[in-house]
Amino acid sequence: MSIRMPQPLDLADEPSELPQRVEVVAPSSSEYIGRVAVRRAALALTPREGLEFSLRAYVDSLAARPTFTRIFTIEALAAGGKVRELRDERFEGFIDFYRELARRAREEDPSLDEPTDDLIVAAIGAIAELVRRTVSMHGPERVPELYDTIHDVVWALVLGGTKRR
Repeated sequence: MSIRMPQPLDLADEPSELPQRVEVVAPSSSEYIGRVAVRRAALALTPREGLEFSLRAYVDSLAARPTFTRIFTIEALAAGGKVRELRDERFEGFIDFYRELARRAREEDPSLDEPTDDLIVAAIGAIAELVRRTVSMHGPERVPELYDTIHDVVWALVLGGTKRR
């Protein structure tokens, strides 16, 4: 699914007005294929390379789609309904992706612990808040500056390391 705006977003709008103004539609084939392609490509690499590839695609895509990014990171929780369902669906997709990335990292290094789902959710929640705060305070174009911090959060909580090497 994706979010389509019938009119430009006014960030002064009350959250209660958003469900009437935002339409959730099925993903375009290119959007869906792009998301699947990034995850498949990331999982074809080493866990470290896959993490770096997927995070770069994530932060760059958020910066490239500012209206979507503002809606998805700031307004989606307040909007409820289909918009909230879309956010939750994407969140679950990240959980599945990081779980698989962690499994592959353990295959490479059996000394790594399996992260609990709570640790994976904590990493994704931390990323979501870092992105939300940056978008709110500085705009979506600044999201790529979070790359190193996001990488370190995922590496520490999901892949069993402490910092990017």
